[in-house]
Amino acid sequence: MVKKPITIGPHHFSKKGDAAAFLKAMLHKYDVGDKVSTGDAEVLLAALALHPDATAKMGPGITHFSVRSADFGSKCFWVNRVDGSSEKFSYKACSQLGWAEPVIKQVLTNALPVQLSDYGLYDIHQSGVLG
Repeated sequence: MVKKPITIGPHHFSKKGDAAAFLKAMLHKYDVGDKVSTGDAEVLLAALALHPDATAKMGPGITHFSVRSADFGSKCFWVNRVDGSSEKFSYKACSQLGWAEPVIKQVLTNALPVQLSDYGLYDIHQSGVLG
């Protein structure tokens, strides 16, 4: 099987499995109920842009990410939106879509009035996520 490199934010991985392992380790450094740190939030925003349902998951904008309970006693990342709603997302789905990079800027540019105000990031363009 050919290795497929993937980039998630500032992190470059030689294969998708390494990206998944990185995101898994990030998830497991938090306890259920924790708010994700500013640095990790920027990585998660870039990862979420790779999710097959990125636009729906991001909704009207994101205030912050957290770790909460998921199915069958597991835990996962949750996106918390500006309208007060929240939704879980799979880091595994994000790390499997390295091919989606051309779509990412379109999603981030057109579908995100992301307000990561809790992290001091007032606009996705100001945060440097778009490069």
